[in-house]
Amino acid sequence: MSEDIHSVIYLKMNLIIRMFILFIASPVDTTDNIDVCPTFCDCTKWDITKTVSCFEIDVLPAFHPSTKELWLVETRLTSISQDAFANLINISHIYISDDESLTSLERHSFHKLPKAIHMGIFNTGLPSFPALGQIRSSQDDFILEIVDNLFIREIPANSFNGISENEITLMLNSNGLTDIQPYAFNGTRLEEVYLYRNVDLVRLDERTFSGVISGPTLLDVSESRVNSLPTMGLEAVQKLKAKNTWALKKLPPLRAFQHLQSAELTYPSHCCGLSKVKRRRGHVESVICNLTRSTRRQRSTRPSGSPSEAYEGQHPQHPHPTCSNPSPRDPQHHH
Repeated sequence: MSEDIHSVIYLKMNLIIRMFILFIASPVDTTDNIDVCPTFCDCTKWDITKTVSCFEIDVLPAFHPSTKELWLVETRLTSISQDAFANLINISHIYISDDESLTSLERHSFHKLPKAIHMGIFNTGLPSFPALGQIRSSQDDFILEIVDNLFIREIPANSFNGISENEITLMLNSNGLTDIQPYAFNGTRLEEVYLYRNVDLVRLDERTFSGVISGPTLLDVSESRVNSLPTMGLEAVQKLKAKNTWALKKLPPLRAFQHLQSAELTYPSHCCGLSKVKRRRGHVESVICNLTRSTRRQRSTRPSGSPSEAYEGQHPQHPHPTCSNPSPRDPQHHH
C-alpha cells in the first residue's frame, strides 16, 4: 500500500516539474506590457492611423507592435541600435528628422519591415550613408527620403539593394554628396531618382546605374554642379530634369535616351538637340522640353566660403541663344 502511495506522489511531482519546465520555456507575450503611447510622445492620432510622434527624447522607447506610423522629431538620439524596430510588424511609415546628434545607425537598425512603404531621414548628423539593405519591404512603390543630411558625402555601391523587390522612388535631395559610386543602385527596380540641390555633386560616374534591374523613369539633377551624365543606364528615363544645372553644358548622345518624353533643362541648345528623338517604335516624335526661366541666386545652408557657396550664382547672365542662332559659348547645339 505504501509503495502505491509513493508511486502516486512520484508521478504527481514528475508531472508538476514537467509543467513548470514547459511554462518557463514558453515565449511570453509582452505586448500588453508595452504602452501604446510612450513618455514624451504624442498619440492623438492613434485611434485613426496608429501614429506615434516622439519629441526631444534621448533614449528610444519600446513601441507597441500595432504602431503603423512613427515620427521621431528633434530628438537627441546619438545612435539607433540593431533591430530597434524589429517588433513593429505593422509599421508602414518611419520618419526621423532634425537630430544633429544622431551619428550612428547600426547595420540592422531597419530590419525586416515587410509593410514599410515610406521612410525618411532628414537633417541628421549621420556621417555616412545608412545601411538599409535589410528593410525587405514587400510593398509596391516604396519611397525612401534621405534629405538635408549635410555630412553624408558618398553613396556606396549596393546602397539600396534589399530595400524592396518592387519599384522604389529615391529622394536624395540637399545632402552633402560629392560622390556616387559605381553600382550604387545595383539590384534595384528604380521608379524615380531625385538628386536635386546636391550642390557639391560634380559628376555621375558612367557606371552609376550599372546593375539596375529596371529604371529609372525619372532623373532629377537640378541645382547641382553635375557637369556630366552617364551614357549608360538612362535608357528607361522618360523625364529628365536638370533645371539651374549650369555646369551641365553637354548631354549624353541621344541614343542614351531611348524612352525620353519630356525634359526640363538649363540651356536652349539642349532642347534643340532633343527636339526630335527616334524611338524604338520606328518613327520620330518630339520631346517636350522646358527651359530654366529663373536666374535667381540659389540659396544654400552651407558655411560661407565653402565650394558650394562659390558656385552659387555662377550661371550665365547673357541672353540665351536660340536654336537658329547658336552661341559659341554653348557648343551643345549640335549632337
